[in-house]
Amino acid sequence: MEQADKQPSPQPSSSSRAKKKLLLLVALPVAIGLVAVVSLYLRSLNDRAVVIQSTEAQVEVTDAGFVPQTLKVKKGQPVSWVNIDPAAHHLLADPDKLIDFEAEALDQGDTYTYIFENSGTFTYYDPGNPNQFVGSIIVE
Repeated sequence: MEQADKQPSPQPSSSSRAKKKLLLLVALPVAIGLVAVVSLYLRSLNDRAVVIQSTEAQVEVTDAGFVPQTLKVKKGQPVSWVNIDPAAHHLLADPDKLIDFEAEALDQGDTYTYIFENSGTFTYYDPGNPNQFVGSIIVE
């Protein structure tokens, strides 16, 4: 059997290595920046209305406020608030709206559910801290 002549593989030129290093130096910060932008965008979703299509929508009561702060649901869809904060919280509907709900104090782990039967935007708050704990439900 004849053995094929093996020629050494060509070594990359120094300009080729320099181009690869330059590409890496440019691509790495761009990739890191892209990850940072996506992360900030995902965090900003908390400040936007979240549309829930399932049968029951949920709002978490956290130490920082209601998450999500604005929620879109369909008419007749139940909305549940679950308190994950160690502190107790109350829920009170804005009296200017034509809904009437007021939850007893929700301790950590407690849940309150309300079914929105009418379309519109309904605001609610925790009377213990109405500046930080305010939210709205948009019923379509």
